[in-house]
Amino acid sequence: MNSGKLGLQMNQRHEYALVLSAATSGENTDQEHYEPYTQHPPKGLLVKVIAEPELLRFVVDVLRNIVDEVLLKFDEERLTISSVDASVAAMAHIVIDQEAFEAFEVEEPITIGVRLEHLKEVSSLSGYDESMVTLTHDPAVGLFNMAVGSLLRKTTPVNENNIPNPQIPKIPSSATVALNGKQLAHAMKAVSLVSDNVEITVKENEISFLGNRGNEDRMEVTYSSDEVEKIECDDGMQRSTYTVGYLNGMSRQLETLPNDLIFSISTEAPLKVEFVFADEAGTGLFLLAPRQDHGTY
Repeated sequence: MNSGKLGLQMNQRHEYALVLSAATSGENTDQEHYEPYTQHPPKGLLVKVIAEPELLRFVVDVLRNIVDEVLLKFDEERLTISSVDASVAAMAHIVIDQEAFEAFEVEEPITIGVRLEHLKEVSSLSGYDESMVTLTHDPAVGLFNMAVGSLLRKTTPVNENNIPNPQIPKIPSSATVALNGKQLAHAMKAVSLVSDNVEITVKENEISFLGNRGNEDRMEVTYSSDEVEKIECDDGMQRSTYTVGYLNGMSRQLETLPNDLIFSISTEAPLKVEFVFADEAGTGLFLLAPRQDHGTY
């Protein structure tokens, strides 16, 4: 994949590169087992969070388009998750306020490394009796516990040093478009039929998504200012090209959201997509670096 990189640090090949604040060396260990869940967790837990399984599945599905492991950052008021893919081309930042959870008890701020597939697997088991998912961390034994109904999964947290901990870069924005998730999903599905890249162009009265296969095949989806909630564009036009795969995967998760997505774009700069979920108790930010080798359409 020949995408650029996010951030403001320069390198030879790409204009953008994220600065990661955590090392990525060290070995990762993972020990887990299943056992019947005791209905009254032991005292002394640093974290006890109870969530709707649908909330966890949504968050996991959004993040799995980018990474396999994340850092869950709990404080007294919210859960924060930031992730960046291995190529430093895509980043997601999610914040979920305590109001989105059935219970949210955090004694002191703590960061826990987890595998997303573990959260996905446990939350998917809630269908048996529509049970809530309970997440706890016991500092006495150092295990991260995920419980649903009568099932308890215990796993050793992933070493924090093995998971990048990105800081959100400042991204220029010269055009902003508010469109719904279904519109984005439709455009990405159409463009992905003919190309691995999508050229996004914003003008004063429209936004278009274009993909092509040389001169042989082109697919373009255009929404006018009458079809979207808002279009604001400086300098007449803004245009950049991005990898379809990231946007296609993300859009499938966001198409059911009731609120509009906020697209921010500048020519040859990272794309920024902002969204809200969980009755606006959750906010999400997705950044995608532009392609640097797309040529001219």
